[in-house]
Amino acid sequence: MQQGNIVTADMLEQLKPGMNARQVAYVMGNPVVRNPFEQQRWDYLYTLEQRDKVIKNYTISVYFDAQGNYTHYTGTLPDQGFKEEDQLKTLPKEETSVNTVPTDI
Repeated sequence: MQQGNIVTADMLEQLKPGMNARQVAYVMGNPVVRNPFEQQRWDYLYTLEQRDKVIKNYTISVYFDAQGNYTHYTGTLPDQGFKEEDQLKTLPKEETSVNTVPTDI
């Protein structure tokens, strides 16, 4: 089961200091969870589980200055050679029905 935001290296490479929050959201999407006490930080969380075993888990935090402009991010993505589609193909069909078209219709 997938939960959270999928973040790719390409997305992170598109982030440039000085981008406003709308521009960051266009590149990264909106974070699933925003902390009202940390408005200058957006956390992108992602977990991929198969039968209660975590296959992939990461957090990327995006930071903004007081004017709401992007400054930097922290966190690392798992192995860059890893392809999300390949991992999803290994999951049982009932766990991959979210965001995929059934093949047995």
